[in-house]
Amino acid sequence: MIPSEAARQLRESGVDASAVGEHQHLRGSSDHEIVMHAIEEKRAVVTFNVDHFLAEGRESKQSGMHHFGIVLIDSKKFGNSRERVPELVSALRNLAHSNRRLENRVTWLHKG
Repeated sequence: MIPSEAARQLRESGVDASAVGEHQHLRGSSDHEIVMHAIEEKRAVVTFNVDHFLAEGRESKQSGMHHFGIVLIDSKKFGNSRERVPELVSALRNLAHSNRRLENRVTWLHKG
């Protein structure tokens, strides 16, 4: 999941964002529980946990479950450290302001 600092910066720039770490009841939740919570809140899931959420995306498709998108982040491109938060926020802000359809799709986050 994205760092809480990235979610905070996104909110400050007008993007409706939330991080798992900001929700006590989600800490330690399974991947499926996180997807279900995102569906309840009509949010896409944004994560560095590629393998598990690729599987969640496949399971959603096979079961016909509607979701609001799963956005995968390549840790080799973005890293998962505080120094890389500005790059991550910029890419997520660009995605949020694009016309890119995320519903029921698994997609990769791109820089720029």
